[in-house]
Amino acid sequence: MVNYFLIATIILTLFSCKNASVKIHQRVIVDSTPKLLIAGLPERIETNAMNTVAKKYGFHYERVGGCVVSKKLSDSMRIINAITYQYLENKFGKYWRNNFNREVDIISDLQYKVEQCLNNNEDIIKLNLAFKKDEYQMQYEIEPDAQKEIIIINAYDFEEIEGAFQKVTYYTISLDPKRKQLFFPL
Repeated sequence: MVNYFLIATIILTLFSCKNASVKIHQRVIVDSTPKLLIAGLPERIETNAMNTVAKKYGFHYERVGGCVVSKKLSDSMRIINAITYQYLENKFGKYWRNNFNREVDIISDLQYKVEQCLNNNEDIIKLNLAFKKDEYQMQYEIEPDAQKEIIIINAYDFEEIEGAFQKVTYYTISLDPKRKQLFFPL
């Protein structure tokens, strides 16, 4: 009787086991800050500048569509964005968007100048090639740090991971504009 019970348990265990897929890694980043929904494909440098300044203001952009969006999506974007705009106006005042856009313009200009510098720097070109990135393939996102008087630069690109394209940061460097010197932060 005990043998039948033992054999039944083993058989039941064998047939109930499944080959479950196992994820090697999972990158889930949840941003709980208020969001503004956007669609379309703006210029990359301006997008990076908008994201940098938005972080400072305590919100983020979420791209929900391409160049063409349905009326239903457009209407829902308008409703959600109205709530976020009201929140930001209450927090920063009626003319916060003017200040925001001015800062985006400044960061865009700075972003362009930093990219020109990096794309002509032999050491950066070699570093990008080490990551198997062509000379101008690496993208850069800048974050000025006023307290340290430096510019933090994240070098990134998009890679296919688990069937979806995700932003991958390859390295972070800092630029001291006064000394015109690049260095890796500690």
